[in-house]
Amino acid sequence: MSIEKLIADQTAAIVAQTAAINRNSDLLEGLTASAKGASAGSAAKTSDEAIEKVAAAKAATTEEPKKPATRSRAKAPVKPKAMTAAELATFAKGFIDVDSDDEYNARKALIKDLAAHYGVTKLSEVEEEQRDDAKERIEAYLNGDDPFADLADESSKPSRRDDDDI
Repeated sequence: MSIEKLIADQTAAIVAQTAAINRNSDLLEGLTASAKGASAGSAAKTSDEAIEKVAAAKAATTEEPKKPATRSRAKAPVKPKAMTAAELATFAKGFIDVDSDDEYNARKALIKDLAAHYGVTKLSEVEEEQRDDAKERIEAYLNGDDPFADLADESSKPSRRDDDDI
């Protein structure tokens, strides 16, 4: 036997096996489709019926491709989780943990000023809504900014109704 004959025989066998696999796949798809689409008693009885159903299903899907499902509502923006009292306390402890005594005293004074600003004795007692603001003020100090720059001191502004001048 020549090598060309062996190759031709093997190629024919591969083609026959591929056809058998494709037929089995079509049968399986047909049975699955009929089991999903039909009631319990009306499943396809023969493989030919299943093949016909598969062919019809394939034709239907090629004619009208399904559009991807879209949500009618827009996703709500994700709100960042509020800082806990323990997280703020840990952040403040890390903030005052420095080697220089002068810097330590300055930072500790800032923590006391922040607590007084929020009307509490300890920074961990700050209300949940104000914890992020407290952290931002500490970060402003670390960036070299005045942590209380956004607060206007009303007592330093002259009154428009100063009766003493009249």
